[in-house]
Amino acid sequence: MVAEVQEFTPRRTAFMWPRVVGALVLTTLLSVGIVVAALLVPAWWLMAALPVVWLFLLLPMLYGAHVAYTKERYEIHANHLVCHRGGLLSDGRTELELRNVTHVRLRLPWLRHRFFKIGDVRIESAGSAASEITFEAIQNPVDVYEQVQELMRANGYSMKRAEVLHEESPTAMGAVTDIVKTVFGVAFTMIWLFGATFGLTMGIIESAGPVAGGVVSVLGIGFAGGSVLLTLAGLVVRYLDLTRRTYTVYDDTVSYTEGFLTRDNAFIPYENIADAAINRTFIDQMLGLYDVSVSCQGSGSEIHFRRLSRGPELKEAIATLVANASAITVKPGEVAEAATPEGEDEAEAKPVAKAVQKRELVSADDAWTGEFKMNVARSLVPLLASILVPPAWLIATIGMFIKASNTTYTVGTHSMSSEYNFLGTKQQEFAYDKVTGVQVSRSPLDDFFKTLTVQIWSIGSPQPLTFSNVAVDDIDLGALLRQCGIDEDEVQGELKQSFGPKVWLIQNAFLLIFLAMVAAALLVAAVAFWPVLLLIPVLLLLPAPMAAITAMRVKKQRITFHGQHIEAQTGIFFKQHIYARYDNIKKVETTAIPFTEQGRFKVYIAGERVMQQQGQQAQQPGGGIKVPYALEGAYIEDIAIKVGAMDALLLGLIEPSAIEEEHPQNDDVLTTTKPAIPNAVAPFLIFPPLWPFAPLVAWQTHVAQYEIETDRVVMRRGIFFKSVTSVLFNRIDSIQQNQGALGKAFGNGQVTILTAGSSAPDLTVANVPDYAEVYDTIRKNYGKG
Repeated sequence: MVAEVQEFTPRRTAFMWPRVVGALVLTTLLSVGIVVAALLVPAWWLMAALPVVWLFLLLPMLYGAHVAYTKERYEIHANHLVCHRGGLLSDGRTELELRNVTHVRLRLPWLRHRFFKIGDVRIESAGSAASEITFEAIQNPVDVYEQVQELMRANGYSMKRAEVLHEESPTAMGAVTDIVKTVFGVAFTMIWLFGATFGLTMGIIESAGPVAGGVVSVLGIGFAGGSVLLTLAGLVVRYLDLTRRTYTVYDDTVSYTEGFLTRDNAFIPYENIADAAINRTFIDQMLGLYDVSVSCQGSGSEIHFRRLSRGPELKEAIATLVANASAITVKPGEVAEAATPEGEDEAEAKPVAKAVQKRELVSADDAWTGEFKMNVARSLVPLLASILVPPAWLIATIGMFIKASNTTYTVGTHSMSSEYNFLGTKQQEFAYDKVTGVQVSRSPLDDFFKTLTVQIWSIGSPQPLTFSNVAVDDIDLGALLRQCGIDEDEVQGELKQSFGPKVWLIQNAFLLIFLAMVAAALLVAAVAFWPVLLLIPVLLLLPAPMAAITAMRVKKQRITFHGQHIEAQTGIFFKQHIYARYDNIKKVETTAIPFTEQGRFKVYIAGERVMQQQGQQAQQPGGGIKVPYALEGAYIEDIAIKVGAMDALLLGLIEPSAIEEEHPQNDDVLTTTKPAIPNAVAPFLIFPPLWPFAPLVAWQTHVAQYEIETDRVVMRRGIFFKSVTSVLFNRIDSIQQNQGALGKAFGNGQVTILTAGSSAPDLTVANVPDYAEVYDTIRKNYGKG
């Protein structure tokens, strides 16, 4: 174990070389563009821009690379890692707790490692990609990689690797199919490139003469030919890279090696494996190939093992690993509950936050298991809405019938899964101990067909596991919830809510003002065209049904608190029940309605789903809009005390039955700070059309405030609709400190807080002058949770 802090800096040449080459390539391409433009127009005076480009673009980029190197350094502590970096106009610092590490990768770049003995070590955590740390271009990277593993063992990870459960490499046939897919894309690019070169040459010959056209033609053909040669070499390297990969599943770790010239070694501790999935196309099914993806605890952290012949065996080995991890009683970084200090009277001692009761998994002997399918009729009926367009209706109906007939849902002793098998295979599997929430949905159609839909949320997967349109009689919902760690115990507390005309009018004031403005505009327009007057009564009567629907929704809304979980019930006709354990709640937010004691209550659950955009493939890396899991309620009474009460419940300081009571304000405020107005207003002053908004932005910034207490960070903001957001220290995964160009200009910076399972920051202490002190205060306290 590392006894003291170790500091590393990247090797100067290796660190700066990619940045210098990038600057040279960018400048060269821009220069070539200027030359071509000068020949094409023709306008030889454009050539005067060349020295300007090289002086005002290349030199700052080269100096920026030097500045980045001087600021880049890394620290290894006994229980956390730190990365310092910056640029010409920025400074930043990221800290990552070792207890939250999910994936460690060692990269040995071919030429740089061969000649300079340097490499990169990237450490990913249970939070977003923004919270990862990369030790870039460091000397002795293998030693650092081994040190990180040693420290992880010292912080509670197993990683003994005593037994190999499965080992496999991509097949030669799999590598070939991968290359074939790449070839089609490259061929299209090459055809386009040669066509563009020919067209450009013809244009220059017409405008500037054959000599200039010949120069451009030679340059274009040389560039295209070089691209072809590089592409062919890349395909060969790609094939060798795939065939030399090795994926190994140990009894407590998943590790893999990749690469032909540039080598990658990586591992995932079994404590942080969330789930696994199999995907194969029709061609893969014909060739007996599989792609297996493994999700770590964190959004978008899937690792893909591709082109395998024994994919099911690999997935089964990972499932065994997940089951073994579920059985461990002490997770990395956990410590025993602190006792009352010796000599202090227990009755007078300050309440100490106690951990929420650990999830106890249902034993294999007591677990409910089952296999069921989608109700075909329930799945097809909604498609009748498109019957007026027969071709679209027919295609959708056939597709849904195939999906419903070939999808199987399974509930096992350690995990749940969904499998679609038709001209290909798609499997998705979640381990019970990585489940963060369960959503049960019913519609009028479900009531008629006696079906329901269950969505299971996981901390590591970009999509929930969905049991769609399954028969109520086929699924034991209570048993399934228990196996997800949610017991159907009695209600111990409930949020009170109330609704009336006053609160609705205030809540929708901006909408009502907008409708009044539209009505006034129509009244003016009626001078020229009187029939528009018929629209005014519609606008004026619109708020009445809106208010009635809201009243019905509030009446059906219910948020209750149980021994270890919260439950939310919403919907009039389309009903939803959402269940989440307290230990999976990462952030609490309330928004108060002005001049009332009511407002919106919202809790965020670990994990998020990726909403795929049209045309995107499911689970496409980096694609889609990421939406955090959450449950919320509107028109909650005594909203001002709800964040404090919820945090006290999550810390174990109160029982669920006391959620409606007002609790004493935490007197142990470590620091209070406010954002600086110049940072917020400056961007609006650059563009004159935005000047009218500057006073409003300044006002919003003036009323904002951040409080760092002994156990949480609280953000308060809002002029009329006042919002309070809280993140407990024991939910924090990593923190960052940054100072951008505006921050340097005004002497301010920001601290970013990230929790597990999200791709975006959960709270940002933005544009505060004492950002360094705020960062240090949070850093010294959040690891104690």
